[in-house]
Amino acid sequence: MKLNVSKSELKRVMNAMSKIVTKHNTLPILSTCLLIREGDVYTLTSSSGDQELTMNVNFSMVVPKDFFPVCLPVAEFSSALATLPEQPLTIVVEEDSYNTIIEYQGGQFTFKSYSPVEFPLMRSIEKATCAITLPMDVFLPCVKSAAICTNKDALRPIFGNVAIDVKQDGVTFAGTDGHVLYKFDYHHGVPFIKEGTEQLNPLPASVANSIDIIFGDSNVINVSADSSTMKLSSSNATLAVRMCEQRYPNYNSVIRKESPYHVTIPVRDLLQTIKRISVMASESSQIIRIQKEGEQLVLSAIDPDFSRGSKESVAFTEANIPEGFEIAFNHNNLSKLLTTISTDNVRLEFESSSASILLKEDAPNSALTEMCMPIVA
Repeated sequence: MKLNVSKSELKRVMNAMSKIVTKHNTLPILSTCLLIREGDVYTLTSSSGDQELTMNVNFSMVVPKDFFPVCLPVAEFSSALATLPEQPLTIVVEEDSYNTIIEYQGGQFTFKSYSPVEFPLMRSIEKATCAITLPMDVFLPCVKSAAICTNKDALRPIFGNVAIDVKQDGVTFAGTDGHVLYKFDYHHGVPFIKEGTEQLNPLPASVANSIDIIFGDSNVINVSADSSTMKLSSSNATLAVRMCEQRYPNYNSVIRKESPYHVTIPVRDLLQTIKRISVMASESSQIIRIQKEGEQLVLSAIDPDFSRGSKESVAFTEANIPEGFEIAFNHNNLSKLLTTISTDNVRLEFESSSASILLKEDAPNSALTEMCMPIVA
């Protein structure tokens, strides 16, 4: 079997396949991707047991009748392609031995591919209980921002997931690790659900960084799910993910409706101040304090173990907060929330020094709400 393909096209698909294939597998077949053909469409599929990715690839054949399914080793292809400049390639696979050759200008790579008989395919969704379509410029930034707030926890694996909470009038993206929370409401209007009913679908946060590689050329993405599997799809790619069985926490219950105090401050100024102040913060507690002094917020950090500290003031644009009000927080938690703010200013809302900080974009009816738990000394 001889296949023709451009280097850039095959490298694009193999890079995506490598995000799904797990490393250091005991069985070689688990480190491969399955090549099949349906009509004139060639697809590559990689699987890890919990995730399965299928992408179209622009192969062509001089003799189409010579085609047969084969499992191609992802690592060998990725390593070989990384060394080549852009050029047309010919892939030769022997049917009996599965010996594989990548022919390029002036040379070739040789390695072994595998029979597709034992390739582990996931169970497909027979009937979706929930299906929606979203613009990629909404889905991608929301999922990636929510993933920042998740955490790998062996005891609470649900905290390693982004919630895609589908309602009749829109969808909410949420991510939390128990200390910080990201929530974005996208209201599309009625009807929104294409098939099925309202449903919260947990998407593993590890998938978030792969979505732009897999679906980067798509303008819209289709999201469908049943009770155990979620499928993300576009015209050229499909990603199936096994969902976590734990129940997602009720994120709305921890967000207060009203806050007595607030301050509006430039995001860039606050981020840069936190970055400088945190240099002298305790490495164990990572505590920084915010205090209202006059027309400024004063940020400070102390590390008593090494007798060092830092202090800096930053001006706010508008505030309703008592003089001397003080609150402490983990600087890493607040910084990662601030990086997801798209407006120039951020609105920080307070209730007391022991209650959570709410962060909202400085815009009318902000769709974004974030929460950061304080540190109570």
